[in-house]
Amino acid sequence: MEKSKVYYCDMHTGRMNLPEKLKFLMKKAGFEDIDFTNKYAAIKIHFGEPGNLAYLRPNYAKVVCDYVKELGGKAFLTDCNTLYVGGRKNALDHLDSAYTNGYNPFQTGVHTIIADGLKGTDEELVPVNGEYVKEAKIGQAIMDADIVISLNHFKGHELTGFGGALKNLGMGCGSRAGKMEMHSAGKPSVVQDLCIGCGQCIKICAHDAPTITDHKASIMPDDLKVLCESVRRAEVIIGDGKKRVTDSERKNKKIARKSIVAKKQIKKGDIFTEENITCKRPGNGISPMKWDDILGKVSSKDFEEDQLIECEGFEWEDK
Repeated sequence: MEKSKVYYCDMHTGRMNLPEKLKFLMKKAGFEDIDFTNKYAAIKIHFGEPGNLAYLRPNYAKVVCDYVKELGGKAFLTDCNTLYVGGRKNALDHLDSAYTNGYNPFQTGVHTIIADGLKGTDEELVPVNGEYVKEAKIGQAIMDADIVISLNHFKGHELTGFGGALKNLGMGCGSRAGKMEMHSAGKPSVVQDLCIGCGQCIKICAHDAPTITDHKASIMPDDLKVLCESVRRAEVIIGDGKKRVTDSERKNKKIARKSIVAKKQIKKGDIFTEENITCKRPGNGISPMKWDDILGKVSSKDFEEDQLIECEGFEWEDK
């Protein structure tokens, strides 16, 4: 694959201010070559935590949104909920944080949409066939978009160095369950030589995993095991959205369903009516769905009360 061209500009202002420089760079990079006409354009961005200043100012987002609309597109700003505790863990808190930091329709001119919904469960499964992850759980609004634009800042990360566009899309577009899977390879631990026993880890852990003993924090193996088991149970409860017959349902199928039976004694030659047939369990005979087909047919044999009506027990010609 051919390397992308990267365009830079300095931060000096003169003939152009910084928002104008951003639009100039976008035009130079071929923004107008994209067909935006009547297409939904998701502008993926990090809205910032409350009280944090390490996020892009909404002035830059407005430049991108206005440019998309100028080219006939339907722009919206979006991000997915976070896995960790904070101001972006559900859509309501997330929108409050976004609006507080200036990402609201009055400032940017477009709507802000939390891509994976109220609780982070609105997602679409996307096959990736990776070594560790076979399918990615991506926020539904991002998958529904026709075009995705990554508008991101750089950040330092203790595991991966600098994070930018790849992290903004790869991690940021994941639903809460998707983020859980991406983080599952890393297991929490405490470097006790550096621990001062301040208790901050206890305050921020959503699962009460850390404990402090003799002024040192630790994550006990038993506690971690319980945490992992809880996560696995949650994954089973969430499921994949597909309805399947369970083993217990399959076993109870015949017991729970009903069959057409003789309501009273029926003689050969009698006509089946609502007065002489009814529906009772178990469901190993003719289904009640065939009720209208049975009515009016002639019995070709005798039936005792509660006896299952069998296919060979009537003639299909009406009398």
